[in-house]
Amino acid sequence: MSEIVVSSEKALEIIASHSFLDSLLSVTGKMAVAKPRAASSYREVAKPYLIKNYTGYGISLWSDSKDLGDGEAEAEIVEITAGQEFPYEFEDWKTFRSATKSKTHRISVHVMDSPWESVKNICVDQQGIFVFPLRPKIMSVLHKLVCEVEVIEGVRHIILRSATCFKNSTSFDLEVADISAEHFNDFIVIKSGNIGALPINFSSGGAFRIRPANQNYKWSHDKYDLYELLNGCKPNKPKRLSIKCDPEDPETSTPFFLDLHVQSDKPEEIIYASASLASKAAAKKDVTKFYGLGTITLSPSIEIENLLPFDFSYRIYDHDGKYDFSGNLAAGKMNPLHGVDIKHAIGLSLEIGEQCLTTKQVAVINSGKGSLNGCDKAVHLTDSAGIEASVFIDYDTAEKFSAKRIKIYSPYVIINQTGIPLEFKSSSAFLGSDQLAAGQSTDSVRL
Repeated sequence: MSEIVVSSEKALEIIASHSFLDSLLSVTGKMAVAKPRAASSYREVAKPYLIKNYTGYGISLWSDSKDLGDGEAEAEIVEITAGQEFPYEFEDWKTFRSATKSKTHRISVHVMDSPWESVKNICVDQQGIFVFPLRPKIMSVLHKLVCEVEVIEGVRHIILRSATCFKNSTSFDLEVADISAEHFNDFIVIKSGNIGALPINFSSGGAFRIRPANQNYKWSHDKYDLYELLNGCKPNKPKRLSIKCDPEDPETSTPFFLDLHVQSDKPEEIIYASASLASKAAAKKDVTKFYGLGTITLSPSIEIENLLPFDFSYRIYDHDGKYDFSGNLAAGKMNPLHGVDIKHAIGLSLEIGEQCLTTKQVAVINSGKGSLNGCDKAVHLTDSAGIEASVFIDYDTAEKFSAKRIKIYSPYVIINQTGIPLEFKSSSAFLGSDQLAAGQSTDSVRL
């Protein structure tokens, strides 16, 4: 257990700013799991802010704090190219140590190579989503700059992006192309688990296509118009669509499927830069007019999770698509299934090699009707002696913007820690006889 003692022979003065508290919580949380570092790395100082430019343009940025102390120089202008990240700090640690009052940290941003004026007084002390208008209007459209602030592992991430955000919840990197642009080859790559955004002007009514990055798949069958996706989309009822990408070589690969979840942000969920801006937006109904202010989440259609203490092999059957494919899944792991269409009837069979168990009958895990009606609750197996056993299926659909997760589990797990082999039988009062449990025949491995 680590202990920190702070004491002073005279008066002890500590400035408890948000930066100090963030750093204190981060350090105390990592002390127990801290790893030895090379001697040369001890002098490296991590920046408390990380600025991410997802606007599609280069930006110039500078500190806009109004309470600079005597002797402090004007803030330096930093240029960040599109898609890049930049570690940032507002003051030198020596200046911060000698400060007697807390400061409000604000930045100003100018979108380079654009007609828009600089956006000033963007406060980055509060977490949330901040929306700022970009003036002047372009072809009667008032574009918007979104500043999203979140704290991750003690570092405050400042994401500058367009109003339309793409979230990649798959295990693959994805490419999103703005097909309304002059050059269709212009696209962004969204890393697995990350967010991304097309250029600012896309949010006024663009269209896009999607495909997996570096996986030999074509662009998605359909193009997706932002107006059709977000216009009329209610925040409490997100839309869900299926995306299909054909393989370059259909003889060797199956199509690649994704789920697209669309959520339109509520006006009251948006944290405006000031109360006056919020009241003006409400009076003019600026948010209710169409502008692509929302989040598009990309996820696999179905995931399969192994909660058994054994590895198993599985085979997926797309009954409507007339094809199947197989895979292996280790105990406690999860695999996304991108080779099936959520609108089709889908079957599942298992083989647990360690226990010599194979599927007796294919289980239906997706009816294609958008509900659990017609889906099986168990996969029935038999061992080499014909003894039957069952593993159960749980359908986890609690997450609003995630895949339909198929969990394979057993309600009881027996662990033999006696050091000697044991044999188990199932006893039934109705049958009047005992029977070996499945997977314990003479040709199988006993506990």
